[in-house]
Amino acid sequence: MTDQQEPTEIPGLTVIPADDLKPEDIGMLSVRYVDGAAQLVVTGGTALPAHLPVVDAQGAVVAAYLQAQIPPKRSLARSSAGDENLLLDAVATVGSVSIAYNANSNEHSYYR
Repeated sequence: MTDQQEPTEIPGLTVIPADDLKPEDIGMLSVRYVDGAAQLVVTGGTALPAHLPVVDAQGAVVAAYLQAQIPPKRSLARSSAGDENLLLDAVATVGSVSIAYNANSNEHSYYR
């Protein structure tokens, strides 16, 4: 696993050759676990690796992480009354969803 893939272009990020970086430009990476899931944490610097090899205790490469574009944040969607298809589509494509329901009307004043 010695081949390094070329970094892909991601809007807002610039690929910088490693030879052009100063030591103070390079962020320090560490790993933390949140709810059992690993996260890479960068501290300081302004540059991150586009290719991150993972090595075992002997230094042999066992995996690699490549930069990837972060999906955009989800936005608010409004549906009209009775539009269950929009909700079903959101559950199918997004996963968990939150809904807000306006119960401030006379129809909701009494329950049986």
